[in-house]
Amino acid sequence: MPGGCNSRGNLMSGPSFKRLTGIPIASYRARGSARVVAFFTEEEGQVRAAVRAGSKRSGGLVPSLPSFSTFDLLLSKTGARRDLFDLREREVRALRPNLGKGEPLAAWAAASVEAELILKTTEIQHPEPYLYRMFEKSLDCLEAGAPPRALLIAFLAKYLERSGHGPRLDRAVDGGPLPAGSPWLFDIRAGGILPSGQGNSPGIEVAEGRRAFPITRETLDTLKKFRLAVFERLEETPLPVKTGRLLVELFAACIEIHLETRLKSLDFWRETVEGKGAEA
Repeated sequence: MPGGCNSRGNLMSGPSFKRLTGIPIASYRARGSARVVAFFTEEEGQVRAAVRAGSKRSGGLVPSLPSFSTFDLLLSKTGARRDLFDLREREVRALRPNLGKGEPLAAWAAASVEAELILKTTEIQHPEPYLYRMFEKSLDCLEAGAPPRALLIAFLAKYLERSGHGPRLDRAVDGGPLPAGSPWLFDIRAGGILPSGQGNSPGIEVAEGRRAFPITRETLDTLKKFRLAVFERLEETPLPVKTGRLLVELFAACIEIHLETRLKSLDFWRETVEGKGAEA
């Protein structure tokens, strides 16, 4: 039928409209009472849209877009900017009220780390369907009460694997077998465990621009399990608090070095969740 569409993301009523499914991951102030919202969408990856205030008759309020909920979106092009749309309509597809209110804090903090990582390391209007599905599933699980620290570790492990920077876990970085005994030194820049005789004391600079973490065989086995873990079944994989904290810091260092990104939300995680010693 002329001017219509029969699949999500196709053009409708001319070339200026798009229907997408997306999750708000960041919001920025714009001119006047409007703001620009970054959505991570199923069809086009990261998309930016201007959300404008209503009429004076309706109070002039910017429409509410609860964080970490999924929306069906109707977008139109705005001005000459290729990377900015107008939000014309939105309808809730999956509401996650607890995360939207920041409750519980550890779950909200984990979701915030995931959102900032996506915001800073994915390209605008570049489809990432696997990452979208993984992100949406992780939010469903956090909303349902999944253990936040375990969920965050599993998400970061899979994200790094997808980006091509997953840790080498079965052999040393030189391709040889893992050194006898443990703890070993996990070299962040090399992405794996150092061979026997290399490196200095755990947790310090190993060489120029490198960091290393002590890692035991038990920690290595835990890391392997979380790399393959199903989000809905994380309770089946034991995660001691000390091991969990180490793995979060290890992945934070991997993100900083390999993806060249420092996440402010991880600082918030450290200050609130780890700082309180919470059993997240």
